[in-house]
Amino acid sequence: MSIKNIILEIPYYSQSVQGIIWDFHTFSKKNKIKLKIKLSPKFEKEIMGKGSFARFEINGKKVLIDVQDNPTEYQFYRNYDFIFKRSFAINGNYSANVYPFGFRFDVFDGLWVVCLSNLKLFFTDKRNRKELVRTILNLFGIDYLGFNNIGRNWDKLELISRSKQVEKKAILFSTRLWGTNNGDKISKERKSISELLETRQDVVLNSLLPLKQSIYMKKLEDCNVIVINNGLHDVPGIRFPEILLSGKVVVTLPINVEIPGLVEGIHYISTNLEDLNSCLDNLSIGNIKRIQTTAREYAQDYLGPGKRVEYILNQI
Repeated sequence: MSIKNIILEIPYYSQSVQGIIWDFHTFSKKNKIKLKIKLSPKFEKEIMGKGSFARFEINGKKVLIDVQDNPTEYQFYRNYDFIFKRSFAINGNYSANVYPFGFRFDVFDGLWVVCLSNLKLFFTDKRNRKELVRTILNLFGIDYLGFNNIGRNWDKLELISRSKQVEKKAILFSTRLWGTNNGDKISKERKSISELLETRQDVVLNSLLPLKQSIYMKKLEDCNVIVINNGLHDVPGIRFPEILLSGKVVVTLPINVEIPGLVEGIHYISTNLEDLNSCLDNLSIGNIKRIQTTAREYAQDYLGPGKRVEYILNQI
């Protein structure tokens, strides 16, 4: 498929779409394609003011990317030939032109180039300005607005994956509690995980409070098993793919979405809450090292620079 130009439309510059922007930026740079980012009020109105969407057109086909954690198939999907959906529920019974998109993967490497080249465009809306500040501060490891995320830096995470192997089981659980009504169930689940891990001697970090990125990254480097929780609708959060890239073993509660290429037991481990401790007990060093290798391989094959754009184009 010969492509010379891509116009990527977004409703506004949000944390949700910056990973998509990064994918298109790196893909276009690699393949010498001219990329234009366009803010579209018309698009924003169509998607009911939601910020977690992007769209583009290729060879006369209209493509929509939905990185929400909501499994709903919206009516406006009918306006598109292909839809790639992050929260593609396993039993969702979607239309034939709706495909799983995979993880929402937020990274900041190289985004400053996109931000500078579109500075005038992005500063037209105060929502854009807030996210631009977040992006810039994250480049320096400052976690703006209290989000407890790894740092979303490809190079840093990849460097951890190449660091010295941890030779004994070392477990980490770090999350934050939600203060909203729809997060009550999630916060309760996160507290339950933390309580189950309290008596374990092999837990290096068990925290329900936001941490500085520098502290979290150091703890991450010292561990090899990372227990994580899901977000809304049992959709994997942005931490899942970052841990795969860092070459650690993900132990998660069951997920409810289809992720292209991801296989339970090969790239990660899934367990029910009541079986969490026995699952961790039965996880041998041999299995840890095996899954660490396959996790890194998955991240390189599916999450690398421009890889999700390649995946989309291969379906069209």
